[in-house]
Amino acid sequence: MNPMATLHLFAGIGGFPLAVERVGFPFENTYCSEIDPYCNLVLKKNFPEMENLGDINEIDFEALKGKIGLLTGGPPCQPFSNAGLKLQEKDPRDLWPVTLDAIGKIKPTWCVLENVPAFTGSQSASGLYSFLENNNYLQWWFDIPAVLFGYPHIRRRILIVARLVDSSLHEFAANAGNDHVDDTHNPASIGFQEGDTFGSIRQEAEKKRKGGWERDGIFHKTWSPGAWVNHEPAVRRGGDGLSPRLRANIIKACGNAIVPEIAEFAFAAIKEFEETIQGEKNDTEGIENF
Repeated sequence: MNPMATLHLFAGIGGFPLAVERVGFPFENTYCSEIDPYCNLVLKKNFPEMENLGDINEIDFEALKGKIGLLTGGPPCQPFSNAGLKLQEKDPRDLWPVTLDAIGKIKPTWCVLENVPAFTGSQSASGLYSFLENNNYLQWWFDIPAVLFGYPHIRRRILIVARLVDSSLHEFAANAGNDHVDDTHNPASIGFQEGDTFGSIRQEAEKKRKGGWERDGIFHKTWSPGAWVNHEPAVRRGGDGLSPRLRANIIKACGNAIVPEIAEFAFAAIKEFEETIQGEKNDTEGIENF
């Protein structure tokens, strides 16, 4: 399997790039797009080899055509969030149109996109669904909360995973005795439906929620009610010595970030999927994980 160059739109503090590092080959953190000064400092420190292409509105997507295996992104959620004015497509911060433009011109093999649950009821969501379908992508939509990964908050996020139907998929389908590529798990309507699964993601996440998980030889116990206690003193700077400005930057950046574990499970499933269709696995387990 060949290395898969990535482009992370709206990279933030690097939730998607961090998941790429955790999963490893075939993914490589190649490019990102981010303009927030604080987020750019974090990206430069943690992912020094990843090239920041800057403002998404100024990127030459045509120059990247055929060079990107994985495109990720979570366009600003403020136009759709229930905590905002819900102006949706009328909000100048709605950057789904430029995101679709990027996908259409680059034609990445995989797209992994995310947004808030309220996004699913918007015209932008319907437009995304139709766009992916018309541009020859299989697509899967999922509703995955952070609490399943041991975090002390629900934080539901809609995850959209799409795979370009190319020659490799057609060849796999033909070898499997099928005359066409079909997505039998594609929901009939926008949004999460009970019974939809993303391979073993939800089952594994549920195990983590109940007990914990191990990474790098260290066991991490899952959060439980009362386990996280606020020890901050009632002073402005807080017990950690952070300035109000830095604290505000951190809170904003974390609030806009994807939970890395959600992206990590998605990338792991994609890796297994690719191993299957490229003949590196002897069964269809990777395909069944979608």
